[in-house]
Amino acid sequence: MVGPVTEAVPGAAEAVTRAVYLKERQEKRKVEGRCLSCDRAARPGMVLCEDCARKNAMWSAGIIDLGAGYTVTRGTARHWWEQYRQRPMDVLNLYLDQDAGCAVCGEPLVWLKFEIEHNHNYPGVRHRKKPNGKDGLCKGCPPEAIRGLVHQGCNVGLGCFGESQDPTALVIKRLQGAIRYLGGEPCYAA
Repeated sequence: MVGPVTEAVPGAAEAVTRAVYLKERQEKRKVEGRCLSCDRAARPGMVLCEDCARKNAMWSAGIIDLGAGYTVTRGTARHWWEQYRQRPMDVLNLYLDQDAGCAVCGEPLVWLKFEIEHNHNYPGVRHRKKPNGKDGLCKGCPPEAIRGLVHQGCNVGLGCFGESQDPTALVIKRLQGAIRYLGGEPCYAA
């Protein structure tokens, strides 16, 4: 028969002591009206100041605060990293560098209501194959392949002109033809 264990677990006393210390510290800060995170003034009975409480709530909800009123969800941040190797601050800097305007049409972009437009023919860009054998969504591209932030319609428009399959000269010819056509000038030979 095995008797009771009388040996102490290494570090257990220190862990208990630390837990007691943290609990006492939390209670002391609560009484003093100090934030447990940043030591700024907190409301009486609260352990966090308003700023830390807001950041804590946002983080718990899966939101990353980039500052200056810009936020992004962790899911969007993960998508930007996996597909474009861009951190949220990189995308925000690009957004601000473009003066919050579309790189194609120049009209204002709404934060998080844009697409990251990139060169599909850039070396290192990888695509998933669709069942019909054509290239599908990108599954990773180097940051150098990114050309800018655009509206969804502008991105679709570029794709419809074949920018990802044809040489640049042919795409430019098509776009110039579309401009002439929209101006009332037919592009076909009469």
